[in-house]
Amino acid sequence: MDKETIGIISGKGGVGKSTIAVNLATLFASSDYDNLLIDGDTSNPSVGLHLGIWQHSYGLQDVLEGKITPEEAIVLHPATGIRVIPSSLRYVKDVSMKNLSRVLDSIKAYQCITIDSPPGLSSEVEDIMEACSKLIVVTTPDVPSVTSATKIVDLAETHRIPVAGLVVNRIVNKKYELHMQEIESICNTRIIGKIPEDFRVPESIAVKIPLTLYSPKSPASTAFNNLATEICGKRIRTLRATREGLLGKIINFFRSVLGGS
Repeated sequence: MDKETIGIISGKGGVGKSTIAVNLATLFASSDYDNLLIDGDTSNPSVGLHLGIWQHSYGLQDVLEGKITPEEAIVLHPATGIRVIPSSLRYVKDVSMKNLSRVLDSIKAYQCITIDSPPGLSSEVEDIMEACSKLIVVTTPDVPSVTSATKIVDLAETHRIPVAGLVVNRIVNKKYELHMQEIESICNTRIIGKIPEDFRVPESIAVKIPLTLYSPKSPASTAFNNLATEICGKRIRTLRATREGLLGKIINFFRSVLGGS
């Protein structure tokens, strides 16, 4: 199949975009779906923080500036098998995404590249969108987030970039939330993922273990699995938390500290 480049985009921050990107990458890595995850937020990178790989002094900024190759920037996350190009936490002034398309074209080893975009509308986000073959727009079921999502959808239409669908995150099923049908109508885009609010998500972020590995049977993990299946077009198997070995001991230790079962 041709290489796909999927941009995970949101109109505003705080909707859980990076959590979705990291957990999708975890599921892809477990299912022989060759995926490279790129943290496209050079100002406030989150992927490395989610995975505990923030200590690297190089990152996407160096690739964009031609200082290193994409292959030299790739970090393997041992616990999940995710390959990721993180963004460095150090401040780099005036990083341009204009070279992103060229960088992506030079990467040949992966059938899918997923980019965690910065939130909002900016020239940087537009450059990321234009480098993608399709977009996934993330929102929460509230008016400000959905309104911002419509702007992303409109911008994608202007640039003729396909939107695969909406992912509605952090659903708590309260009366004040917009209904799924309302969100689809407002954005004129179908919903491909519905992720419930799940107390294990902040737990998993705190211990730097993606939720789909930390708590594979939690409600949000099940929803992430369904979303991954929708995106790659084949059944993604549910992960099993490692019960033996070092990783299993770490997971079980943190669960006991955090009061989980």
